[in-house]
Amino acid sequence: MNSLLTFTTKSSFKGGVGVYSDYLKKVFPSLRIVSCDSIADFNLRNQFFLLREPIAAKAVSEYFLKKYSDKNLAEQVIFTNGMFGWALKKKEVNAKIVSISHGCYASFADTAMKKTNPDYYRIRFLYSFFEKKSLSNADVRVSNSVFTQEKILEYYGLDSKVIYNAIDTALFKPSDKNKARQLLNLPLDKKIVIFVGRPNKTKGFDIIEALAKEQKDVLFLCVMYPEVVSVYKNIIVKSNIPNNQLNNYYSAADVCVFPSRYEGFGYVPIESLACNTPVIASNTGIMKEIKPKGSIVIEGFNPSDYSVALDKLLVKKSIIDSSEFIKEKFSILKFCEAYKKLLEN
Repeated sequence: MNSLLTFTTKSSFKGGVGVYSDYLKKVFPSLRIVSCDSIADFNLRNQFFLLREPIAAKAVSEYFLKKYSDKNLAEQVIFTNGMFGWALKKKEVNAKIVSISHGCYASFADTAMKKTNPDYYRIRFLYSFFEKKSLSNADVRVSNSVFTQEKILEYYGLDSKVIYNAIDTALFKPSDKNKARQLLNLPLDKKIVIFVGRPNKTKGFDIIEALAKEQKDVLFLCVMYPEVVSVYKNIIVKSNIPNNQLNNYYSAADVCVFPSRYEGFGYVPIESLACNTPVIASNTGIMKEIKPKGSIVIEGFNPSDYSVALDKLLVKKSIIDSSEFIKEKFSILKFCEAYKKLLEN
């Protein structure tokens, strides 16, 4: 039985790493997922804030080795998300370790954070130290995009193999817009823009609010966690929406705006495009690489640039079928084949 060491598995509103873990389990159905949630007496809130995630990673590794050391690990593969392999010792493990990079902490800090922010130093130096150590411990390194691969090489001097994330194209697929709106109790006669992500500046929520302030006739459907109350009446906030219901939200929208300041990959634009909802995105993560027809990729974070792009897409009558392109490039089948080929070598 293969194993995955990761942060958490409990949240119904999963971030990219949690979603990825679910897809990895489709490749390896018997995959054992070991996380902080597996440890009965571990309380994340009680850990020292500056090193909370490295402490969690160490606790998960120790728990895994203690609980499963009597098994034949030599016949297994141990997957680790991000820094969650830093505390694994190869002599103790005696198994193939595959480290999965969903981004690069050092690059994220330099790109999306100001040096006046105390968190910059925690992410740029402390977390990146443990991330590099985790990557160095691995026999095989996987990056979720060429962008992540380049940053891991640039900052840590380590090579990795690119395997694009998968999405469930049986779930994320085109469907009737009016039916989706009726299901979600949304107006049929409004232009609707969707934003999916955390309500902070890193994900570009400030740009969404700037657009809402300017474009008062447009309804901004924001699927976010945690829930926030916006001062703008044309922003509707939905929180704790499970991933398997997001397809209805994408289908109900005319355009998806994804102004994230940093992504290793970025599921949101891919899921939206799979539903034939065009995307306006910042030039980061996977959108830096594919730039599909019918969507607009923007350099920088000037709200007026996003507003111009939004005006352009909202007046378009025709729908460009992006779903086939997404299905061909990011299917679960392709994801499975890539991982199986990786482990054959």
